[in-house]
Amino acid sequence: MSSCHKRRVVQVGAAVAVTAGACLFAFGPGLPAAAESESHLLRATSAHVSHGPQLAAAAFAEREAAVFSAKRPGKGKGLRGATFAAITSQDNPLAIRLSKNGKRVDRIAFHWDAKCTSGDTFTFGDIMAPTAKPPSGPVAEDPYLPLSNSGGFKGSALVIRDLGKGRLGTLSQEISGKLTASKGAGTWSAHFEAVDVASGQKVDTCDTGTIRWTAPKPQSLYFAGATSRNEPVVVQLNRTRRTVRVFRIGWRADCLAAGAPPGSAPVSSLAMGDALADFPIRRGKFADKFSNTYRRPDGGTNKFDYEVSGRVGRKKASGSFRGLLTSLGSNGVTEGTCDSLKLKWAADVGPGSVKRKGRRR
Repeated sequence: MSSCHKRRVVQVGAAVAVTAGACLFAFGPGLPAAAESESHLLRATSAHVSHGPQLAAAAFAEREAAVFSAKRPGKGKGLRGATFAAITSQDNPLAIRLSKNGKRVDRIAFHWDAKCTSGDTFTFGDIMAPTAKPPSGPVAEDPYLPLSNSGGFKGSALVIRDLGKGRLGTLSQEISGKLTASKGAGTWSAHFEAVDVASGQKVDTCDTGTIRWTAPKPQSLYFAGATSRNEPVVVQLNRTRRTVRVFRIGWRADCLAAGAPPGSAPVSSLAMGDALADFPIRRGKFADKFSNTYRRPDGGTNKFDYEVSGRVGRKKASGSFRGLLTSLGSNGVTEGTCDSLKLKWAADVGPGSVKRKGRRR
């Protein structure tokens, strides 16, 4: 059993993978390879640290300026402009929004983890902007995801980017699913390859495998959207709407060594999918500051400081988030920090009628 736990934990089932990458992170030449995992009733912080794959993530994230801004649902019946809040089998948030006419998927905010042959983990989050028309070729950088009469959709995307240092990266993704008036489900998969252009040899290959996602009932108790850094956020309320039962968010941070002067280049990066639980809602607001400390096998410690706040209405929710990792050596001296800086998030309620139970406090 891992000693890596948060003060806020989420009971999500009898056999959930718990990734201990955040616990093992250490500054210096010996960065951790593939993060360890195990089955446990409680989900701890999911974090992964690596060199090359995260540099690749930055290259792909800069490919477009797509945003997941709040959007008014279209007029009339059906799912016009509806936003679905989903949770993946990796316990990461997923936000899916339909177009104003409800005939296609319009935006997707996602976050996933892929295991690489190098031993690293490629963690990537972004906003996908599906096209309004079919691509001219067999595949495009963004998928075309029209809804069938039964609410089904399926598509693929392929992005090719120069990673620098004579390397070329390709990222292919496939998504499928079915959305109804009250729920949704489907699959997602991603495959990444880095190739040395001169030799034609593969430098690394990363795969997510088949990720399953579910948008549970009732969607009226969920809010889904994205952060100001293009990562997904899903807010789940309890049945009385007086508590944020689970706050799921994807976030990333650049890491600096202790004492690094302003403007220094990051020594590494940290990408995380967090699931934080039990925030009381009072007068439509919730907020908390808390810390989690993990002891590493090398005798050092990693301290995570969180700042989470939000405002919850009947149709929309918004707020701010900050995650800060401070890495301490076995002698207690600070080795470095990874700071997400303060970011904003905004989300829309899922489809279905919003019912209140009891009076609002």
